[in-house]
Amino acid sequence: MNSILTLIITYIFNPILETSAGICAIKSMNHRSLRPTPADFIFYLSTILAVLLVPSEPAIFKWVFGLLLYLVYIFVTVEDTALNRFLLFMLTHGSIFLLQCILLGIMYFIFRIEAFNGTGISLLGNFLTFVSAAAFFQLPFAKHLFDYVKQASYLLRILTLNTYLVILFCLAFFKIYPQ
Repeated sequence: MNSILTLIITYIFNPILETSAGICAIKSMNHRSLRPTPADFIFYLSTILAVLLVPSEPAIFKWVFGLLLYLVYIFVTVEDTALNRFLLFMLTHGSIFLLQCILLGIMYFIFRIEAFNGTGISLLGNFLTFVSAAAFFQLPFAKHLFDYVKQASYLLRILTLNTYLVILFCLAFFKIYPQ
């Protein structure tokens, strides 16, 4: 029974919570209703299928495939220029990553957790990420973050893009070499 619960948490609950945090961020920055749409359900289903079907080793495959799913979701659901859609993708992924880092630090210092690879800890982390994303993106500054970047000069957009790419390569490095 315990192994079935572990599989359900790993392959269903965790992807749904992570996807929900991203959808909440995307919809809030686009000033859209948080009510689920058919595209959201397709995104949930494709994320769960990706977790089940994409090889686990090396872990970079699932991560890159997840990024591609987010990018496709944004290009399908957001009506804007390609550069603005990509900027929204970067802001969403960067914001969720920063929230996860902050929560990881809080979990480390409050709960004194040294190994973050347990099923319960990953479920707690993903749940807290979803709750914090839902709360954070209701703040006026966070809701209008995408608007601020869209109205910025072209140079600032390119600077944002380059900064994100550096962060992306650092994340890729730590996904490939987790030790």
